[in-house]
Amino acid sequence: GAAPPETEHPGVLSFSGVSRPGHESSASRTRPQVESVMKKILMFHMDLDRARQIRKVCDQIGAEAVEISRSDYCQELGYLAGIIGFEKKKEIYMGPELAGEMLVLSGLDDRGIDAFLAAWKEQGLQPVSLKAVLTPNNIRWTPPALFAELQREHVQMH
Repeated sequence: GAAPPETEHPGVLSFSGVSRPGHESSASRTRPQVESVMKKILMFHMDLDRARQIRKVCDQIGAEAVEISRSDYCQELGYLAGIIGFEKKKEIYMGPELAGEMLVLSGLDDRGIDAFLAAWKEQGLQPVSLKAVLTPNNIRWTPPALFAELQREHVQMH
């Protein structure tokens, strides 16, 4: 199995094998230090208009908006977020589309999440009811598993 994730900062995931300050290779010393985890917003089951609006929000906060296609729903969230140490599974998802929109925020700390939500409000966008932050608990889940869990939580809260 893979090594357990190590957390350096609350809300920011970094994994063994990812360069960290003080562990630079000679190549990374020539470039400015990049965060060990890229800021990404994974979008599931979004229409074109909605995806374009979310891209605008992502540009504002320096995050990458990634549209996940249904055929990739059997992949683990860690792989879809581009986290080192996750490999692409060979199978293709043949199940149903998610029953609604879902967003997964990856590589954002609390400040980054606040900035994302503020930019979202500023753009006047309708809320996405099912959203989650990528954590050590859900990083190995597939999108349909996370969607089902978020739906359960959403129903309990409303």
